[in-house]
Amino acid sequence: MFNPSADILGKNFSRYTLVMVVAKRARQLVAGSPAKVKTTLTNPISIALEEVRAGKIKFEVPQNNAIQ
Repeated sequence: MFNPSADILGKNFSRYTLVMVVAKRARQLVAGSPAKVKTTLTNPISIALEEVRAGKIKFEVPQNNAIQ
């Protein structure tokens, strides 16, 4: 099991961003989406975190001023 750390995403992202990205990907895995990395892990959250760590998950963070 990995210790969730914002360092996985880089200095411009928060732990909240990491949690949201991993949670969304884990839901996709539960719904039947295939894993993007080869792993022996079975927990969808662990698999999603492994995918983020491997750089297989692409995401975009909206600009702060985009929300009004």
